[in-house]
Amino acid sequence: NDKREWITSCGAKRAYVRGQFAEQYDWHCAAIFSGWTDGNYQRDYAFVKLRSRSPSWMSLDLAMPGHAESIGYPSHYYSGQVPMRVDGPIEAGRGVSRMRGNPFGKGSSGGVWHVGGVAVSVNSFKYDNDPNSMYGPTFNSMVRTLFNLVRQGCPPDPSGRRVA
Repeated sequence: NDKREWITSCGAKRAYVRGQFAEQYDWHCAAIFSGWTDGNYQRDYAFVKLRSRSPSWMSLDLAMPGHAESIGYPSHYYSGQVPMRVDGPIEAGRGVSRMRGNPFGKGSSGGVWHVGGVAVSVNSFKYDNDPNSMYGPTFNSMVRTLFNLVRQGCPPDPSGRRVA
Protein backbone atom coordinates (compact mmCIF):
# COMPACT_ATOMS: atom_id res chain seq x y z
CA ASN A 1 0.00 0.00 0.00
CA ASP A 2 1.04 3.68 0.00
CA LYS A 3 2.56 3.30 3.48
CA ARG A 4 4.79 0.42 2.26
CA GLU A 5 3.57 -1.78 5.10
CA TRP A 6 2.81 -5.49 4.96
CA ILE A 7 -0.81 -6.55 4.91
CA THR A 8 -1.57 -8.70 7.96
CA SER A 9 -5.18 -9.65 7.29
CA CYS A 10 -5.75 -11.54 4.07
CA GLY A 11 -7.30 -14.74 2.84
CA ALA A 12 -8.26 -16.72 -0.22
CA LYS A 13 -11.65 -17.29 -1.80
CA ARG A 14 -11.96 -20.49 -3.82
CA ALA A 15 -13.90 -20.22 -7.08
CA TYR A 16 -14.34 -16.43 -6.78
CA VAL A 17 -16.53 -14.94 -9.52
CA ARG A 18 -18.17 -11.48 -9.24
CA GLY A 19 -18.31 -11.48 -5.44
CA GLN A 20 -19.51 -15.07 -5.09
CA PHE A 21 -17.22 -17.87 -3.92
CA ALA A 22 -17.37 -21.49 -2.81
CA GLU A 23 -15.21 -21.26 0.33
CA GLN A 24 -13.03 -18.76 2.15
CA TYR A 25 -9.73 -19.63 3.82
CA ASP A 26 -7.43 -17.87 6.25
CA TRP A 27 -3.69 -18.29 5.82
CA HIS A 28 -1.38 -20.31 8.03
CA CYS A 29 1.96 -18.97 6.83
CA ALA A 30 3.46 -17.09 3.91
CA ALA A 31 6.98 -16.32 2.78
CA ILE A 32 8.90 -14.32 0.19
CA PHE A 33 12.52 -13.56 -0.59
CA SER A 34 13.40 -9.90 -0.33
CA GLY A 35 14.28 -8.05 -3.51
CA TRP A 36 11.12 -7.98 -5.59
CA THR A 37 9.99 -4.62 -4.17
CA ASP A 38 13.19 -3.12 -5.60
CA GLY A 39 12.36 -4.34 -9.10
CA ASN A 40 14.13 -7.71 -8.92
CA TYR A 41 11.52 -9.59 -10.92
CA GLN A 42 13.54 -12.81 -10.62
CA ARG A 43 12.19 -12.91 -7.05
CA ASP A 44 8.63 -11.75 -7.73
CA TYR A 45 6.84 -14.70 -6.15
CA ALA A 46 5.48 -15.76 -2.78
CA PHE A 47 4.03 -18.90 -1.31
CA VAL A 48 1.07 -19.10 1.06
CA LYS A 49 -0.14 -22.09 3.03
CA LEU A 50 -3.86 -21.84 3.71
CA ARG A 51 -5.83 -23.20 6.62
CA SER A 52 -7.99 -25.60 4.69
CA ARG A 53 -9.64 -28.96 4.99
CA SER A 54 -8.83 -29.59 1.37
CA PRO A 55 -5.92 -31.98 0.83
CA SER A 56 -5.18 -30.44 -2.58
CA TRP A 57 -2.18 -28.28 -3.31
CA MET A 58 -0.20 -27.26 -6.35
CA SER A 59 3.20 -28.81 -6.93
CA LEU A 60 6.23 -27.07 -8.39
CA ASP A 61 8.61 -27.77 -11.26
CA LEU A 62 11.89 -26.00 -11.98
CA ALA A 63 11.95 -27.13 -15.62
CA MET A 64 10.38 -24.42 -17.79
CA PRO A 65 8.12 -26.06 -20.39
CA GLY A 66 7.66 -24.72 -23.91
CA HIS A 67 3.95 -24.06 -23.29
CA ALA A 68 1.71 -23.45 -20.25
CA GLU A 69 -1.62 -22.07 -19.06
CA SER A 70 -1.75 -18.74 -17.25
CA ILE A 71 -4.53 -17.91 -14.77
CA GLY A 72 -5.41 -14.51 -13.34
CA TYR A 73 -7.96 -11.80 -12.68
CA PRO A 74 -6.85 -9.09 -15.12
CA SER A 75 -8.60 -5.79 -14.45
CA HIS A 76 -9.32 -5.06 -18.13
CA TYR A 77 -11.56 -8.16 -18.40
CA TYR A 78 -14.80 -8.07 -16.40
CA SER A 79 -13.26 -5.51 -14.01
CA GLY A 80 -11.06 -8.22 -12.53
CA GLN A 81 -14.08 -10.08 -11.14
CA VAL A 82 -13.87 -13.21 -13.29
CA PRO A 83 -10.96 -15.64 -13.49
CA MET A 84 -9.39 -15.76 -16.93
CA ARG A 85 -7.00 -18.24 -18.46
CA VAL A 86 -4.91 -18.32 -21.57
CA ASP A 87 -2.48 -20.83 -23.10
CA GLY A 88 0.76 -19.55 -24.48
CA PRO A 89 4.22 -20.53 -25.62
CA ILE A 90 7.04 -19.79 -23.18
CA GLU A 91 10.49 -18.49 -23.99
CA ALA A 92 12.60 -19.54 -21.01
CA GLY A 93 15.06 -16.92 -19.90
CA ARG A 94 17.82 -16.63 -17.38
CA GLY A 95 16.06 -15.14 -14.36
CA VAL A 96 12.89 -14.06 -16.18
CA SER A 97 10.82 -15.90 -18.79
CA ARG A 98 8.27 -14.64 -21.35
CA MET A 99 4.84 -16.07 -22.18
CA ARG A 100 3.76 -14.90 -25.63
CA GLY A 101 0.05 -14.58 -26.38
CA ASN A 102 -0.75 -13.57 -22.79
CA PRO A 103 -2.66 -10.24 -22.86
CA PHE A 104 -3.24 -10.17 -19.09
CA GLY A 105 -2.26 -7.04 -17.22
CA LYS A 106 -2.94 -5.39 -13.88
CA GLY A 107 -4.81 -7.63 -11.48
CA SER A 108 -3.36 -10.85 -12.84
CA SER A 109 -0.03 -10.52 -11.00
CA GLY A 110 0.73 -13.63 -9.01
CA GLY A 111 -1.54 -15.77 -11.15
CA VAL A 112 0.13 -19.08 -11.83
CA TRP A 113 1.62 -20.43 -15.04
CA HIS A 114 1.05 -24.16 -14.86
CA VAL A 115 1.01 -27.41 -16.75
CA GLY A 116 -1.52 -29.87 -15.33
CA GLY A 117 -1.53 -28.31 -11.85
CA VAL A 118 2.25 -28.04 -11.64
CA ALA A 119 3.41 -24.43 -11.19
CA VAL A 120 6.25 -23.29 -13.46
CA SER A 121 6.09 -19.48 -12.95
CA VAL A 122 3.68 -16.63 -12.21
CA ASN A 123 2.36 -13.52 -13.95
CA SER A 124 4.73 -10.76 -12.90
CA PHE A 125 5.04 -7.79 -15.26
CA LYS A 126 4.56 -6.47 -18.81
CA TYR A 127 6.33 -4.08 -21.12
CA ASP A 128 4.22 -1.36 -22.77
CA ASN A 129 5.79 -2.15 -26.15
CA ASP A 130 4.93 -5.88 -25.80
CA PRO A 131 1.22 -5.87 -24.79
CA ASN A 132 0.56 -9.50 -25.76
CA SER A 133 3.27 -11.01 -23.56
CA MET A 134 3.53 -11.53 -19.81
CA TYR A 135 6.82 -12.01 -18.00
CA GLY A 136 7.49 -14.10 -14.92
CA PRO A 137 10.39 -15.35 -12.81
CA THR A 138 12.22 -18.44 -13.99
CA PHE A 139 11.92 -20.82 -11.06
CA ASN A 140 15.20 -22.07 -9.56
CA SER A 141 16.46 -23.85 -6.45
CA MET A 142 15.72 -20.78 -4.28
CA VAL A 143 12.07 -21.04 -5.32
CA ARG A 144 11.99 -24.70 -4.29
CA THR A 145 13.56 -23.86 -0.90
CA LEU A 146 10.88 -21.25 -0.18
CA PHE A 147 8.12 -23.53 -1.46
CA ASN A 148 9.23 -26.37 0.84
CA LEU A 149 9.50 -24.02 3.83
CA VAL A 150 5.89 -22.90 3.41
CA ARG A 151 4.67 -26.41 2.63
CA GLN A 152 6.11 -27.46 6.02
CA GLY A 153 4.12 -24.68 7.72
CA CYS A 154 7.01 -22.22 8.11
CA PRO A 155 8.71 -23.99 11.02
CA PRO A 156 10.51 -21.78 13.54
CA ASP A 157 14.24 -21.23 13.11
CA PRO A 158 16.66 -22.39 15.86
CA SER A 159 15.96 -19.24 17.92
CA GLY A 160 12.24 -20.13 18.00
CA ARG A 161 11.20 -17.30 15.65
CA ARG A 162 8.93 -17.91 12.69
CA VAL A 163 10.92 -17.38 9.54
CA ALA A 164 8.02 -16.50 7.28
